[in-house]
Amino acid sequence: ADLQKRMGERTLYSVTFPNAAALRAWAAAHALALGPGGWAIKDATANSGAGLWFCASGPDLVVEAAKVDARGEVVLQRYLPNPCLWKGRKLQYRAYAVWRGRRCFLYRGAMAQVCATPYA
Repeated sequence: ADLQKRMGERTLYSVTFPNAAALRAWAAAHALALGPGGWAIKDATANSGAGLWFCASGPDLVVEAAKVDARGEVVLQRYLPNPCLWKGRKLQYRAYAVWRGRRCFLYRGAMAQVCATPYA
């Protein structure tokens, strides 16, 4: 909660589910409490824009979750209305880490990805 206060809108809410059935069960139990705001459902094994479902609100999440056909892990993320921009384009940082007990190993090859088109 302290991090969310310091980061404001740029804090990402993300939950991972082992499969689409677990997402549907969670959505049915929590959708009304989520209220307004956009959500993205992602197939954790897909890339390049495949395996994406978008929801406009918590109740809409129940409807979209029923359409998810992912075979493995599914990620639910709140859509950020004011994303991090660099020169008017969406920016994403990616870093790789491994946790072993209380130790964390961070790969030096972190990267930044910038969208090819300006954010509208």
